Amino acid sequence: MQRLPLFSTLVACLLPAVLLTSCDESESTLGGRPGGQAISLTDSVEVGVLSAFHLPQSLVAAARHVVGRSDSLGLESVLLLRLDYTPYEDWTDPPEGAPAIQLSFKMDHSAALAWFPQRSTTAPEPGESANYIDLDVLLLRDSVGYEDVGWEDFFSDTLLTQSVLDRISFRISDADTAFGEDSDPLSGRRTYRGLPTWWFQHADTTARWLMVRAAAGQQGFMPLLGAGYTSLLRPGLRIASQQIDSVYVDNVAVADTSFDTTFVAATWQTSLVRDTAHPPRPSLSTGWAGQVFTVLPAFPPNPDSSLYDPLTSSLVEAWLKVPLGLPGFNLAGTKVNLYAVGLGDSAGVDVESDQLIASDFADDSTQVLTFNLTSHLRRVWVEDDTLHNTDPIPLVLKIDDYNLLQLRQLRLADPALERPRLVYSLSQAPEGWVRP
Repeated sequence: MQRLPLFSTLVACLLPAVLLTSCDESESTLGGRPGGQAISLTDSVEVGVLSAFHLPQSLVAAARHVVGRSDSLGLESVLLLRLDYTPYEDWTDPPEGAPAIQLSFKMDHSAALAWFPQRSTTAPEPGESANYIDLDVLLLRDSVGYEDVGWEDFFSDTLLTQSVLDRISFRISDADTAFGEDSDPLSGRRTYRGLPTWWFQHADTTARWLMVRAAAGQQGFMPLLGAGYTSLLRPGLRIASQQIDSVYVDNVAVADTSFDTTFVAATWQTSLVRDTAHPPRPSLSTGWAGQVFTVLPAFPPNPDSSLYDPLTSSLVEAWLKVPLGLPGFNLAGTKVNLYAVGLGDSAGVDVESDQLIASDFADDSTQVLTFNLTSHLRRVWVEDDTLHNTDPIPLVLKIDDYNLLQLRQLRLADPALERPRLVYSLSQAPEGWVRP
């Protein structure tokens, strides 16, 4: 058996006694003297809202496209789609019974996205509801590229600047929305509306631009499914044709009817979104430019108080609380990010991920967004070795990029009634303690 050296044996025997003795001493050589106040002060200061910054948006890769308008929200969204098609035969004047053209939508039944405030004064058709929205489908002259388009490429304010070759209108009711398990564009549950056949005949091109928007005076939103370039859910054309031929049965000519159905999916589609929300009700909306700027005021509110002495006090926690107001649209599941920006960025900025400070999620019942600013303020104040900041600290609120691919709007509370607040707590060192 291996023997321990005498010195090691003595250390092993004496170490517990030394530790016990150290615990009995009033002071220890390890760490500082205990005491102080874990929370010496909890207070809050009002945060100013600098400005809201909005630009019209384009939701090219959105999982849902929303068509509609709300004057109370200052929101409008239109669906723009490009159809590339192969002419049906030579697209001569069709004989009787051939072909029929229908615009096809895969509609979403989301209660958060579907909103039909109009109520019919007449009895609805069988199977329909009394709530509805009237939509216009516009055939546009081909005049724009589609790699990067925005509201301003088609509208001056709300006035359409593109040439309209033709238009039709149809009504969608809340009983008309369809959501099927089958994503096959031919057999899945879809909503079809007839289009004039001549839109796709005798054209100088085999590509057509269509725009779907709420008809004049209409309020409400209709949600459509349709994501990406390859998704079967995106809108398209259903082309149905029939051929009538004669066959002889027992030397008697009998009409023989055959049907053919073709689906032409949209080559490209997007929702164009316009947000005209104005102060005193700033809002966060879909798109990188749907931003609200805030600023943390000079701190502390009482710089002469010993409670704010950076030699004996430290920041325990700090939270930015941003109250929301009504109305809003599609709040559920919205992630809102808080970014640190420069003093010159109050006119709008494309923030980067390394500027992110904190995040919070909203749903339909959220009344206050809460962001943890503890780390950010500790970093700012530790660098200056002070709890005082004489210069304002600007921040920007923006909906997270992943959550931008739906039409959303969060309205802040009226600043005249309730402003964002910075809520914070400080700790206090023991009496007589000084920094080494």
